[in-house]
Amino acid sequence: MFTLGYVLTFSSHSTEDIGVVMVGLGAAGHCLTAPIVHWVHGNTGRGFLSLGLNVGLPVVSAMIADVGEARDMAIPLVLLSVVAWPVVDIAVFSYEEPDSEPKRKRTSAMPSFTILPMIDRDKQGLSLVGQL
Repeated sequence: MFTLGYVLTFSSHSTEDIGVVMVGLGAAGHCLTAPIVHWVHGNTGRGFLSLGLNVGLPVVSAMIADVGEARDMAIPLVLLSVVAWPVVDIAVFSYEEPDSEPKRKRTSAMPSFTILPMIDRDKQGLSLVGQL
């Protein structure tokens, strides 16, 4: 992400474009970090919930401030929603559901053996390692 931002920053000619690119990359990184973690752990629903609220809460906060004629409160409300949702996400959704049955260790009916090289200062050869 940093490399992409660096390339996009220095390929732009305007300093205003640089700021827009960097803010956009930062916002994308903020919005996608928690959902990606949820998706990797197999929690698809939590990931989409997190993505929706990461994107939606700041937008709704800005709209509330604009509709309520409290435009001077738009930035504090957006910043509060940007900070508050990840805290709630971590506190509420950062756990794994316990399995109802413990996983059993699979054992093979066949013994397994392997041959490993043994290299030492004084000894060289092969070692037979296995499980009955």
